[in-house]
Amino acid sequence: MLGSYHNKYRKYCETLTAMDQDIVRLLNSIDAMGLGQSTLVIYLGDNGMQWGTHDCNGIREPYEDSFKLPFIVRAPGLILDPGKQRQQNLQS
Repeated sequence: MLGSYHNKYRKYCETLTAMDQDIVRLLNSIDAMGLGQSTLVIYLGDNGMQWGTHDCNGIREPYEDSFKLPFIVRAPGLILDPGKQRQQNLQS
């Protein structure tokens, strides 16, 4: 069973790496076409994955790990300080 879990995690990491590379490729293509300053790009993932945290494996558990979402926006002229990572307070 350990090998199966390890293989799934490896494939998950490979997918993340491929997505990162494809996002960069997309942004570079937009720039190469001269559209970089007039194109809004938004990337939003679905939900987080737990890989053993809280003794859970999956996406349906009610922990913060499961609902953190990747959200990337490139909006030249609209975002005044690009390149910043925003920390959101989940407490009310």
